[in-house]
Amino acid sequence: MKKMQMVVAVRLHALVFAAHAGTPFAATSYDIKVKSFMQDAGAGDMCTSLDELDENWLYNAVDKLMQDEVREKYKKISDDFKEKERLNKKNAAKLLGKQV
Repeated sequence: MKKMQMVVAVRLHALVFAAHAGTPFAATSYDIKVKSFMQDAGAGDMCTSLDELDENWLYNAVDKLMQDEVREKYKKISDDFKEKERLNKKNAAKLLGKQV
């Protein structure tokens, strides 16, 4: 995913992998979990429903994802998710009585 310029996906795991890699992403939401992920990532504006998906939305999404300032935003999203992952590991280990 790091080699990709952007990801436009329907499936949640494609978005998760893109977020981890710092690759800009947009989504077409078929389920609340996709919409929720996009909102949690701070990219809710880059998510549309299947009913609202059209060529204009896709064109605008791709155009926006190619902008340098937006690409920087997605690098921050990646860093934020990596920090959440680190804290989750630490808390899980603490609950299990293990050292990290």
